[in-house]
Amino acid sequence: MWNIIKEKLKTYIPEESFKEWFENTVELDSSNGTIKVSVSDPEVADFIKEYYWEYIEKAKYEANIDNPIEFVSSSGKDKPSNTMNLSGAGKSKNFTKLSLNEDYTFENFVVGPSNELAFATCKAVAENPGVLYNPLYIYGDTGLGKTHLLHAVAHSFCRIFPDKKILLISAEKFFFDYVSAVKSNNFLPFREKYREEIEKLQ
Repeated sequence: MWNIIKEKLKTYIPEESFKEWFENTVELDSSNGTIKVSVSDPEVADFIKEYYWEYIEKAKYEANIDNPIEFVSSSGKDKPSNTMNLSGAGKSKNFTKLSLNEDYTFENFVVGPSNELAFATCKAVAENPGVLYNPLYIYGDTGLGKTHLLHAVAHSFCRIFPDKKILLISAEKFFFDYVSAVKSNNFLPFREKYREEIEKLQ
């Protein structure tokens, strides 16, 4: 039943969000009427329940599924402790340049009246990082090239400044880690995580 719900969820939430929070979830059992779903750790379960529960309920309704859902941590912990678990699945791919889409470059971007300002701004940022438009914030509807431009900035930056390093992570993942730190009132693991990951790129 969880797979049916997941298929419905794909139509409600962005693809990257689905991959981050739902793609690796697995139904463990539903024999007693409750759909038990495996997640990587309790913090992920908390995040899903807080920010995606209404979408899950909508998916259940459309799929005619009334069974309650229980998230089970595959890490073995029943509930979050005072120390954050920051070793979530997919962590390494978020922090390497290998996760850049090779096709998302300035050369492959189609410039038009609606995006020429964003295109020029991104090129300026890539050539003068930390000087112009710092921070750079791109806003627009789905499918208009925001991710393409951000990856293009990274590609160009790597070519112009080969000795510099890039930390690539989704805003949602960063937000999740930050919220976990706030909830646990323990920011040390949060700071150490990002410092260590940046050092690994040296």
